[in-house]
Amino acid sequence: MRVSKTRNGELLLEDREEIRVGIDRDESDSAIGERIGKRRCTVWREIKFNGIVNESR
Repeated sequence: MRVSKTRNGELLLEDREEIRVGIDRDESDSAIGERIGKRRCTVWREIKFNGIVNESR
């Protein structure tokens, strides 16, 4: 089995799922980032550029 290595700051599927949960809970980008151990700007970019949206955002 091949083990994949991630780049520093790269989001895993689990991180993206947690971002979705945070959006559904109306959490801020900062709160989501703190919970998953990523910077706020990383969370913001994921939401903006990869189509994770909530109608209230």
